[in-house]
Amino acid sequence: MLKQIDGFYQLLGLAGQKDLVHGFSGRALGDMKIGENKRKFLGLLNLDPKDLVLMEQIHGNKVKVVGIGDKGKVLEGVDGLVTNEKDLVLGIKVADCLPVLLFSPRQKIIGLAHAGWKGVVGGIVPNVLSKMVELGTEPKEV
Repeated sequence: MLKQIDGFYQLLGLAGQKDLVHGFSGRALGDMKIGENKRKFLGLLNLDPKDLVLMEQIHGNKVKVVGIGDKGKVLEGVDGLVTNEKDLVLGIKVADCLPVLLFSPRQKIIGLAHAGWKGVVGGIVPNVLSKMVELGTEPKEV
């Protein structure tokens, strides 16, 4: 992890990807359930909160491919999101589960998984990858 400022981090291996904007917040930026904290965090990334798509995160293995029509929504019953839309922001909230970010630089496809133990056992990460393949990526490119 690459610390940008206190409470704001990026993955070192993905920080140089020109087609991927990503970041992780830490405790210093506060609870992301609070709107002002969320706006501040997204502002650090030059992202608009209106473009954000979140998932309900029920500790399952369901994944949804999302598009522009999903902006501003919290999608029920899913723990994974995939998109190839450039003007969409995928979000995840975690405490003791893992956030998994998958990216296909050639196809510009992003996958995000909420990986708790139940989701991992249920195949949440392979399910995200499968949806990315449906959109045209090759697994070896992710």
